[in-house]
Amino acid sequence: GTVGTGCFLELNGSKVYDPAWWLKDGDVVECSIERLGALNNTLKKVG
Repeated sequence: GTVGTGCFLELNGSKVYDPAWWLKDGDVVECSIERLGALNNTLKKVG
């Protein structure tokens, strides 16, 4: 990943979390930058 420990594949593949966990329907992902703002996205399962 581009951010240390910011990639679920790296975290789950390295057994940092055992059992592994992934993003799921309804989870909110936020990316914020000081003095600039934040982006918030809620995951929604399709299909």
